Amino acid sequence: AGPPLGLRLRVDARRREVRHAPRYGAGASAPGGYYAVRAAHTHREELVGAVAQGAGSHYFFDPAWLERADGHEYPFKLLPALALKHGFSDVDEYLRRALKRFSLLETGVLEKPSTRLLLVNGTLDGLMPIEDSTLLFEYGSPKEARFFPGALHMGYPLANSSVYPWMEEVMASVK
Repeated sequence: AGPPLGLRLRVDARRREVRHAPRYGAGASAPGGYYAVRAAHTHREELVGAVAQGAGSHYFFDPAWLERADGHEYPFKLLPALALKHGFSDVDEYLRRALKRFSLLETGVLEKPSTRLLLVNGTLDGLMPIEDSTLLFEYGSPKEARFFPGALHMGYPLANSSVYPWMEEVMASVK
C-alpha cells in the first residue's frame, strides 16, 4: 500500500539530488536520522518537513563516543557495523576519520537554512548523544524538538505519539 502519509524520498546518492520530490516529507531514525537532518539542510526546497529520530550529527562521530557504541542498548557489537555502514572496512580508520568526514558541523551543513525539522529522542539514548540534537538549535534555521525524559535510543515507544501528528500537520500544510 506504500508508505504512510505519502512519506517518500528518493535520493540518488551518487548525484546527490532528490528526484520526484515536489515538497515531500522525510523521516528517518537512528543512523538514518543523520540523513534526515542532512536532507533537511541540503534539500530544503524539496522538503516540506523532516523528522530525525535519534540522530547523530556531530558528537556521535567523535572517536571517544564511537568506542563506547558496543556497550549500550544493542546486544551485539555495533562498531564494526557502523564502520561498514559509513564505508570503512577498518574500524580503526573509521574512528580516525569519521568526525571530519561525517560531522554536519565540521562539513558546514548545519550553517545552511533548513526546512522544518523535528528532532526526537530519548534523553538517555546511549547510542546517539542527545547533545547532537541540542547542538542543532545553535545553527541554521530554528528547529522543533520533543525529547522524552528517561527514554532510551530514539525515545521509543513514546516517540510515535509526537512524530505522526507532527508530520500529518506538516504534510497538510502543503498546497
